[in-house]
Formats: sequence, C-alpha cells, structure tokens
Amino acid sequence: ALFNQVLNKVFANADQDKSGTIDINETEKFLGGMLQQMGVNSNPDKASVTKFFKELDKDGSGYIEKKELGSFMKTVFKLQKEQAESALKKLKEQAGEQLEQPYLSQ
Repeated sequence: ALFNQVLNKVFANADQDKSGTIDINETEKFLGGMLQQMGVNSNPDKASVTKFFKELDKDGSGYIEKKELGSFMKTVFKLQKEQAESALKKLKEQAGEQLEQPYLSQ
C-alpha cells in the first residue's frame, strides 16, 4: 500500500502532461529536478538521460509506463535494503569483536 502511494506520487510528478506515460523530455525534466533537490546545480547530459530512459522503457514503446517505473523503484528499494542489512551486519560483527576481546587485567 505504501509502495503504491509512493509510486503514484513519483509517477504523477514525472508525468507532467498527465498523459499516463512519461516521455524522454519529461524524464529529463524530472531527473534535472531531482538533481537540484540534491544540491547539484547542473542538468543531466542527454546521453545519461537516454541511457536511463532506455533502461526503464523495458518494452521499447518510447514511453515509461507506471508498471515500468514501479519495477525500477522496487529494484532500487531492494538494493538499498540489501546495502543497509549488509552495513548493519558489519556493525554487529565489529561490535561483537570488540566485546569478545579480553579486558586487560588490572
């Protein structure tokens, strides 16, 4: 439910002409807006936009549909979750090693 709410919001933000699909120009504007929000004051280059667009446009229709964006977002969220779990595991291992070291006798 939460994922669908996020997907709908992201898609609505990117689909500026409300056509139900995202074209390459909307993709470029959307990525530029995201970069600005992250503090990057330059627009993405055409080659990067085209590569990103083609990666999301799985069916090659020339448009990104909501299901294609959803599939991409699920992949990104899964990778983030795996990275967070890996980092947490490393922290636990490091903490465990520190606890296992014998204290110096006084």
